[in-house]
Amino acid sequence: MMTFFQSPVFFLIFLLLILLPTGSNAQIDGNNVYDVIIVGAGWAGLGAANELMSKGVNNFLILEADFRIGGRSKTIYESWEGESIPLDLGSSWIHGITQNPIFSIVTNNQIPYIKTSHRSNIYKAGGSGQLEKDIVDKLEKKTFSGKNGFFKYQESRQSEGKRDKSLRVVADNYEKEKEWIPKSLERNFFELMLQKKIEQDYAASIEKLSAWWWDSDSKVLGEEVILPNGYSDAIDAYSSSLGSRIHTGTMVIGINYKHKSTPVALRYADRKDSNKKKKLHAKKVIVTVPLGVLKSDIIHFSPSMPRWKKRAIAKVGVSFLNKIILFWSSNQIFWPKDVEWFNDLTGQSIFQFYNPYSKNNGKPYLVGFVVGDDASKMENKYGNNDLTYKQELTRRAMIALRNMFGQIPEPGKVVVTMWGNEPYIKGAYSYNKVGIKKWSRSDIALKLKKRVYFAGEATSSDKFGTTHGALISGKEAAKMALASLN
Repeated sequence: MMTFFQSPVFFLIFLLLILLPTGSNAQIDGNNVYDVIIVGAGWAGLGAANELMSKGVNNFLILEADFRIGGRSKTIYESWEGESIPLDLGSSWIHGITQNPIFSIVTNNQIPYIKTSHRSNIYKAGGSGQLEKDIVDKLEKKTFSGKNGFFKYQESRQSEGKRDKSLRVVADNYEKEKEWIPKSLERNFFELMLQKKIEQDYAASIEKLSAWWWDSDSKVLGEEVILPNGYSDAIDAYSSSLGSRIHTGTMVIGINYKHKSTPVALRYADRKDSNKKKKLHAKKVIVTVPLGVLKSDIIHFSPSMPRWKKRAIAKVGVSFLNKIILFWSSNQIFWPKDVEWFNDLTGQSIFQFYNPYSKNNGKPYLVGFVVGDDASKMENKYGNNDLTYKQELTRRAMIALRNMFGQIPEPGKVVVTMWGNEPYIKGAYSYNKVGIKKWSRSDIALKLKKRVYFAGEATSSDKFGTTHGALISGKEAAKMALASLN
């Protein structure tokens, strides 16, 4: 006789349990006092949660305002030429695979990865072709990496003066000393290098970057890799053991940590229940929301955060980085297939273009990156209308591409991002803006009354702007919370 556990009904129930979205139907116990509640399910929040579990703490929750986890590590799938193509809208690279916990997740879970070379072409104005490699090498050494280049120049002046200034001021002084003619090859190349080597990396305009502290992050070790099936593969693997502890659509709007004799009280809006306001309690809270969300005061702290923490949050900048992904038919490919990056030397383009063709089994699309003030201005001017925003980004991208490659066809499909307008992200990642203090990031990370802890890439003094920096900060915050947990 067939038992229930052998029956098709049991198999169906078992299958449904497996396929249900993580944490989507599990009940939150409003009467329970949790050991820890983690606010945010990006890399920092997941890092904190995994650290808790590794120490045997299971009485915790992760509350995520969005209906998905991962923060800016977001992979979507677009149908093109009969295939479903994974596209990373946010995080794309693992920066430095040596002793990198994100790369450890990838290798431990046998997630496919591909090393990148950053080989690039630079194109002259008016569709007149590629700038010759020997000229590129000479100009790069002359303007940037050589003994008389900008890197050495700005290094020697980083501690100058009693007041911080923008990196733009330093660059302008360098240009004046060189006495370059406006729109000369040297000056245009130098401005492109500022965009390519600095603004692109920090997703911030040099007008905003601190001359003293812009590059205070530690240098990555090892090669850089991408995940051809999407960064969400790593998120899914790392969150797989957390199960129903993750609750999406749960927007924390208040944290009351006033009375030491009572648990921390959290108020949240349940987005799955008509934004009904509800309450939870925990001995410790770890806040891992992005810096842009902290700046926006979506979460009301009671008592209010002290002035030193508010000052620290204000001193650190939120960067902007958006992508435009343009598809063409396989028989329309007009770009070199084995080159990863394309740059326009005219100084008129707001984009750098990445070509994943040789890394993704020959899928025919390009990714344009727009950063800093250019990205924020596009969002501010056109972001109220999704169609207008997409059309304007496409128009500008096609001008740049036609300058490089001549008369090329219109793309068959376009996908764009607008991270500044994402209500639970509000930007890309953090950067060291003019006026930042050496201790600003450490102050953001400091706990409040040994009850509320903070994590996220913005709290990292040397790994900011990276997914591994976020993950490490989450684990560290969890360790501190555990040390004071009764």
